[in-house]
Amino acid sequence: MDSSQNLTYPLVKEYNSFQKKITLIKISEKLYVVNVHKKILGLPVFSVSKEFRSEADAQEFFLRITNIKK
Repeated sequence: MDSSQNLTYPLVKEYNSFQKKITLIKISEKLYVVNVHKKILGLPVFSVSKEFRSEADAQEFFLRITNIKK
């Protein structure tokens, strides 16, 4: 695969605030990734990702770190 190709995956959920951006992305039927991008004064500082093998686990983690009620 050419490294210049931009791969995009379906976005399941997204949460944006002044301090963080959290996305839940579906990579495949059995792989979901939650990305957390931390910002200070609106500028990106760091980002981390966590992989999940089920959508339910990924959704639960997403809801927990965003403090969104079911």
